[in-house]
Amino acid sequence: MASSSSNISLNADAIAINTGASTSWAGRIFSSGTLTIQPIATSFTSALTWPLTGLTIGTSFTGLTIGKDGNTKDITISTAQSIAGPIGLYGGAITINAGLSATGSNTITLKGSGNITNGASGYVSATNLLILGGNVTLNNGTSNAVSTLAATGVSGLTFVNNTDLTIG
Repeated sequence: MASSSSNISLNADAIAINTGASTSWAGRIFSSGTLTIQPIATSFTSALTWPLTGLTIGTSFTGLTIGKDGNTKDITISTAQSIAGPIGLYGGAITINAGLSATGSNTITLKGSGNITNGASGYVSATNLLILGGNVTLNNGTSNAVSTLAATGVSGLTFVNNTDLTIG
């Protein structure tokens, strides 16, 4: 898709980019609107690693949502994501292996039914972090940068921040 200001929603239970299809499609999505990747049913059919292999995402999106409430398939963030807007990840286990940043006065929402963790290079950066469920270990104290943390429904919570933190 060429550049756009529209909100874009990709609704599919299973996603494969350029698998068995013509390679003439470049696999690019650009917009200054929001991007939502969610299943049609309650859950994806398998775990999802973001960004999707073969898909190039523009850098001007103003919101990113992956999954939806009720999704139980795992979500992994494998490459740094910086969005000038809110970010929401909804899944089973959520693994953040690279930087996840919601710039400006925005919120990262993590709703998991399993473990919510960060890898050695994974971190969250946002004005607000809202955690809705899961067993949470986000302990990259060098890079986690959150002003306000709120959590509910978690079975355990370990969070290490690099600056002062308000619990709200």
